[in-house]
Amino acid sequence: MRRKVYGSSRLTRCWFCESQATMQTVEGVPSCRQHTKQFVNIKCVCGERLEPCNGRYGFYFNCMRCGNLSESKVRAISLL
Repeated sequence: MRRKVYGSSRLTRCWFCESQATMQTVEGVPSCRQHTKQFVNIKCVCGERLEPCNGRYGFYFNCMRCGNLSESKVRAISLL
């Protein structure tokens, strides 16, 4: 089991390379310095384009048909 370290619970990861995100893209997607100019073009399981959103509880995606999807669910969908 990994030891808890102060401040590590809220680390934001870059969507493209999994390093620590310190900036955001134009769309509002958390990213590292090298990926600030890239765009996210991901389709949902239903075929609609997912819109990246930032909210009270962090980063998530919105599908017009399916509703809101968490970042972890979208990563699982994009691996399929």
